[in-house]
Amino acid sequence: MNENYGDVCILGLGYVGLTLAATLAELGFRVYGVDPDDDVLKSLRNQKAFFHEEGIDKLLEKHLGKSLFFQKRLGVSLAPYYIIAVSTPLDADNNVSFIQLKNTCFELGNVLRKRNLVILRSTVSVGASSEIVIPLLEKHSSLKVGDDFDFVFAPERTIEGAALKELLTLPQILGGFNQRAVDRAREFFLKLTPDVIAVNSLESAEMIKLISNTFRDLTFSFANAVSMACAKYNINPHEVIKAANLRYDRNHIPIPSPGVGGYCLTKDPRIFARSFKDLSDVTNLVEAGRVINSKMPHYVIKIMRDFFLIKKRKNLRGANISILGMAFKGNPPTSDIRFSPSMDVVNLLIKEGANLKAHDYVVPVETIKNLFIEAAESVEDAFEDSEAVIIMTNHPYYRHIDVTSLLRTMDKPALLFDPWQLHFLSDIQKISDIYYSNLGFNTFI
Repeated sequence: MNENYGDVCILGLGYVGLTLAATLAELGFRVYGVDPDDDVLKSLRNQKAFFHEEGIDKLLEKHLGKSLFFQKRLGVSLAPYYIIAVSTPLDADNNVSFIQLKNTCFELGNVLRKRNLVILRSTVSVGASSEIVIPLLEKHSSLKVGDDFDFVFAPERTIEGAALKELLTLPQILGGFNQRAVDRAREFFLKLTPDVIAVNSLESAEMIKLISNTFRDLTFSFANAVSMACAKYNINPHEVIKAANLRYDRNHIPIPSPGVGGYCLTKDPRIFARSFKDLSDVTNLVEAGRVINSKMPHYVIKIMRDFFLIKKRKNLRGANISILGMAFKGNPPTSDIRFSPSMDVVNLLIKEGANLKAHDYVVPVETIKNLFIEAAESVEDAFEDSEAVIIMTNHPYYRHIDVTSLLRTMDKPALLFDPWQLHFLSDIQKISDIYYSNLGFNTFI
């Protein structure tokens, strides 16, 4: 531990702020974390993160009360470095909401001192640093950016479930108000990661965060569109995409999925599009990708309806269906169910009148029960007497289940919906009255 790294204050202790706070404490900083949520603070003071992140609870246990401190309000000046990591959600009209960010600027402005460095890490629309954040900080502090305090935008780009590792390895993008701000921020972040990439403006750094997630969302939407096209001819999209990519380095087509969710991939593309709402070509492209990805849970329901009608001679009312994976993704594992495609599938199946049971290796059982659906005690429990099992996430453990033994316990004729193709079709076809489907191919038609 390096005791000379100094003090840093992080405003907002969600997925972004807390992982950074714990990592900086481990590196030798004295870290003050501020969050107004009493439930969050109660959990953290008990050395327990409110979400799953491999290794974070050990860091809390190690550093809490020594080099890591949590409080509800900023109150007084705490450090020369202030990192803003509060949430910027979308409102009902899919526009970014700056309410929390503006409140934080007010609170920070009241304690900001000369020579402080402010690092904005929250995701914002292009231009927000210059047009919203800096003016608010100047107004509430009576200080001038560039003369009295420094400001940079340094986007977070880690993946939930592997954030502690990626904070130490991913290159850190920096865009500053001026060169002095960039130099100070570079010195700070080089204590965290070996690679810092400075760009020429705040707007460039803001855009980099948005285009990274927008690009991913668009590539996933293309794969999902391919799966829909494959369904017309009942051909396997995994086979098509794998063959298209094989030894052809210009192709990096991802595999399709039953939905693209999570806080960032559902939000950032729309923030990017709203940043350029006067450019219809940009907004139309981005929105088209979002529309395709948001339709995938509905596509899952269509497959369920088709199977039950063709093989069970009934609709989904009263159907016993189990869902494997409730988080928005499975690999790396997370407990985050915000904007999870599984949640969309659950809600749609409830409307259809199905009887649901759900399992997840990471999401707590109580969280599942709070959704008013039955929580499976085990994978075995999820399969037993189910008429259909939907594998919604690619958690590694779901690949290694004894699927042939589990399928024999289902209420036949039964369906295994495996959109990630975690299991071999040849194994499934050995069992009578068990049918298979992914997002483009099925064996029940």
